[in-house]
Amino acid sequence: TEKLLLSASWDATVQVWTRLGSGLKNTPLTALTEHESPVKALGASSRIEGPLGAPVAVSGSDDGVLILWDLATLKMTREIHAHDDAVQHIAFTPSGEHFVSSGADGSLKLFDRSGAELNGITVGSSVKGAACDGEVVVIAQETGQVSVWDVSRGTKLHDLATVKGKALGTITCLAVQEDGKYVAVGTESGLLWLWKS
Repeated sequence: TEKLLLSASWDATVQVWTRLGSGLKNTPLTALTEHESPVKALGASSRIEGPLGAPVAVSGSDDGVLILWDLATLKMTREIHAHDDAVQHIAFTPSGEHFVSSGADGSLKLFDRSGAELNGITVGSSVKGAACDGEVVVIAQETGQVSVWDVSRGTKLHDLATVKGKALGTITCLAVQEDGKYVAVGTESGLLWLWKS
């Protein structure tokens, strides 16, 4: 099977690249062109065992729209008007059964793999990164707050840390090790913060 690489683009497309040996083709295989605004976020799940079906991707744009893609056919399967402002981040759960999206409107939403919205949380400021296991979500906000939320109840469980200071810059990304042992955030100043949970 072909290995694909996806890239989000300011020209309102998702570029699909194929891997040849140790490198990429010089030109994209195709462009997925259903978005009407710049694409700012992208997430994918390659889990294909059992009832989950083919690999899927979700892209999010400046206008708050999410588009679900079937990666086997490279076709759009669903469009969702999810946020009132730009989509900032998309992340699948390790199982591939769910994904979260965050918006510049301060909202965080949990969906199942088909795109059905399961719950939404308003956290108050732009969410720059999120990681979810289906029950809890770790988020990093533009304000510097890193916290853990219960997705089903929509409540904050606790704060992990606060990254503040002009020299540090605002948080731009977040990653959580699959087993949940480590949380990392990056800032616009180029610093990386790492916590053991």
